[in-house]
Amino acid sequence: MKKSKSKPEPTSGRVPRGLGLTKKSVKVEFVLPERPPSAVYANQMMVQSDGRATYMSFFLMQPPVLFGEKEDVQRKLDELESLKAHMVAQVIVPQDRMSDFLRILNSTFEMQSKMDISGQDTSR
Repeated sequence: MKKSKSKPEPTSGRVPRGLGLTKKSVKVEFVLPERPPSAVYANQMMVQSDGRATYMSFFLMQPPVLFGEKEDVQRKLDELESLKAHMVAQVIVPQDRMSDFLRILNSTFEMQSKMDISGQDTSR
């Protein structure tokens, strides 16, 4: 396994309660496997929370294949009642880390929205 070359971010580990211990900040070293897990494409998402964690389920929904004469396609569309979305991944985030995840996702999204397709900053 390879270690990430990016600078590790400091984090606070959990300390068992009632032992009189104090928290200690430590660095996290992100370890990248030789063969990373396969990336999946998702175009649907469901988010649920139980108060302790947030469950993000990702799904792929493919549009129906419609072909034929205009009237046949319209009939197939009229008969269509639902589309199946198949789960492709699930990520569970502890509640105490969710605000950090959202902050990072939001800042990344804001940076990307300021760039054009070539990667040039368009906010100026």
